Amino acid sequence: MRWWSAVAVLVLLLASAPVEAARKQLGAAVGPVRLVPRGDDTISIRGLHSYYGSLEVGAAGDGLVVSNRLPLERYLLGLAEVPLNWPGEALKAQAVAARTYALYTLAEPPGGSAATYGFDICASVQCQVFSGADVVAPLIGTRWRAAVAQTEGEAVVFQGQPILARYHSTSGGETLDNPQAFPTEPAYPYLRSVPSATEEGSPLYRWSVEFSLRRMQRVLRAGGMWNKPDGKLLEVSSVASSGGLHYPDLVLVGRSGRTRVTAEEFRSMARDVAPRLFPNDYPSAGATASGRLPETLP
Repeated sequence: MRWWSAVAVLVLLLASAPVEAARKQLGAAVGPVRLVPRGDDTISIRGLHSYYGSLEVGAAGDGLVVSNRLPLERYLLGLAEVPLNWPGEALKAQAVAARTYALYTLAEPPGGSAATYGFDICASVQCQVFSGADVVAPLIGTRWRAAVAQTEGEAVVFQGQPILARYHSTSGGETLDNPQAFPTEPAYPYLRSVPSATEEGSPLYRWSVEFSLRRMQRVLRAGGMWNKPDGKLLEVSSVASSGGLHYPDLVLVGRSGRTRVTAEEFRSMARDVAPRLFPNDYPSAGATASGRLPETLP
């Protein structure tokens, strides 16, 4: 089914740097500064990427916000979610999923950082990974350009509206019902738990990460999950999930007792804290294109 959107415009948060002097100077201007390329030229930002469309630089309370305004189909060209050497039909399926996810997001009121900074969809794994015109610049990028062009206007809909088209790299063998993964959200008939038995080829199908007890205690303490009254961390074990999921909760045993945290709580914390404390070791080595896992605990 086709979903036409000729006027959709996306704004993506690409960077926010606390450059106080520049922020004050920009704040003196009336509104954000907009950079518009000539014709189909791109605009490059040192240290980031090249971009289609216009760029806006605005002042925020915590620094500068750089956003990219561009039409929907041009936005899709800049997504870097899958290897470009995948089969053509797989790339087309990804283009449809990404377009659907973007259309769903555009139809929802902005929240969180989107509402704070005035963009529609973020450029990270929290939304869809966006790298701008650099994605289709090399020769292999023509394959992704073709996939986007050949599916132009196509989206997956339910009751006439784009679905919440979440997608992921690897489920480990089984997906979750939507409320299991996102407890504050409703159940959708198209986001139900199903077996996924053909993932062995994924480099993330099975992986391992090691923490010594001493290192684990440092990570937990820096992440606010282990306080001085808890004493020395003596043991970490796992028990069945309190939420009925197929991954376990963690039981942290200290001199003064036990603390229980869910795997997702620990994963979310360790994503940022472990690389900050031990940048040479986290994310750990993995059989991915970068040679490392995509995050501390995928």
